[in-house]
Amino acid sequence: REAVAYFLSSSGTVVACDTARRTFAELPRILPVYFEYSIDVVACGGAAYAVVLSEHLDTASLRVWEFAGDGAWRQVAAMPPAMSRWFYGKKVDINCVGHGARLMVCVSSGEANGGCFMCDVSSNRWEEMPKYVNGDGEITEFLAAFSFEPRVEISV
Repeated sequence: REAVAYFLSSSGTVVACDTARRTFAELPRILPVYFEYSIDVVACGGAAYAVVLSEHLDTASLRVWEFAGDGAWRQVAAMPPAMSRWFYGKKVDINCVGHGARLMVCVSSGEANGGCFMCDVSSNRWEEMPKYVNGDGEITEFLAAFSFEPRVEISV
């Protein structure tokens, strides 16, 4: 069975690593070098996606891209503009985690409260998750999606 791991290079491009053949391939850029954007790679429903938050023409756009077999990126989901427009000009960072057919995108910024959003990739349905409020009643500004699958081996 083929096992490919995807990660981001220091220049922001997606790199695919074929773990069986021990080879690396830098995938084509989604956006040109001069574009300002935040990007993360996430596995979801057996596929790998690049989630990109970019700014263009006075608005912010958050889109989900899948690397197609023909060597090109294909957009498979996009956050509605009414949800993503709040990120414009905020210097945000995104990080993502996937589970089943859904992915969670956490948006953080030092300039404004971020948020977490769930996206069903197959239906392009987005919903905002409730804000995290700490014990002092303050909304946490830095949010991070973190994947953890506990595995405990016990011998009886």
